[in-house]
Amino acid sequence: MPATPSGTVGSPAADRPAADRPEMGRIDAVVHLSFGVLMVASGVRYVLRHSPADNLWTVALAGAVCVLYGVVAVLAKRRQPWLLWMFALVAALAALVIAAPSFAWCSFALFFLSRAAFRG
Repeated sequence: MPATPSGTVGSPAADRPAADRPEMGRIDAVVHLSFGVLMVASGVRYVLRHSPADNLWTVALAGAVCVLYGVVAVLAKRRQPWLLWMFALVAALAALVIAAPSFAWCSFALFFLSRAAFRG
């Protein structure tokens, strides 16, 4: 088959192993930025609508989710084992969504972050 520039079957880009393909840096940056924006927007919404006593644990859990997201993103970029960290992140986000459903929007970024762990 002739090589096509679009990366379809028979092209040099499609024949390379997944580890040799170029990274999608811009998309990853947009996903990480959108996660941060969604976390801040959900956090502000939660703080404005609930009492200060409720805010403490939910904001702490949101902070833990942000830290876990950062760890997973760095480990995924370095291609190091990070599957257990991903499960911890999903569990923490699930607990956060149970406590404050407005944080469910942040799960979209987790879907794109996990695409590297579950390839093939």
